[in-house]
Amino acid sequence: MWSSTGDIEDVNIALYNTTDLIEAIDTRVFNDGMYVWAIPSYLEEGNNYKIRISDYNNATIYDDSDYFEIYIPIASKTIHITSPDALYSWEVGTTQTIMWTSTGNVGNVRIQIYKDGEFLQIVSFSTSNTGSFPWFIPYSLESKDSYQIKIFDYSDLSISAYSEYFEIFDNSNNSTENIISGYNFFLLSGIISVTALILLKKFFKNNK
Repeated sequence: MWSSTGDIEDVNIALYNTTDLIEAIDTRVFNDGMYVWAIPSYLEEGNNYKIRISDYNNATIYDDSDYFEIYIPIASKTIHITSPDALYSWEVGTTQTIMWTSTGNVGNVRIQIYKDGEFLQIVSFSTSNTGSFPWFIPYSLESKDSYQIKIFDYSDLSISAYSEYFEIFDNSNNSTENIISGYNFFLLSGIISVTALILLKKFFKNNK
């Protein structure tokens, strides 16, 4: 924004860095005291920029703004977990891949597991932000469908994300029950066979 006196109908607008002309922003702009400028992304950071507005018909009539800064904003950082999600069911004793995406300058990440919304244990204290991590699921985890993975930006723990709830299950109990059931079946079969053999011997002995 600017103001002017006298008979100035149109103006030129230019960007300078100290005394060096960087670019002509616009020419022959109607002198209404206001101009909307989209700052180009290719400009370098610096605090010695200034705007010069000059009379379109007489370049010796001009005024410079105070120096101001142009900077490159830091991209906002986000994390989004893509695996596991609500459709996943992972078995203890297997290795599964935790996967995520991120934006901004996220360096290493920390990975933790939660159950029923409560912190359970650290999966990885610090690992590279590659978007994937192989996790061996410990046998100590109980069967439940209320687990979540949480991933943090290691250098800024306020940047984090939860996975959807997913299931972890343990088939070892079922296997043990099957083994016991099978053992009981064979034991019972053996007892029946021995009993039948004894009865047959007695039968033949009594009929001699």
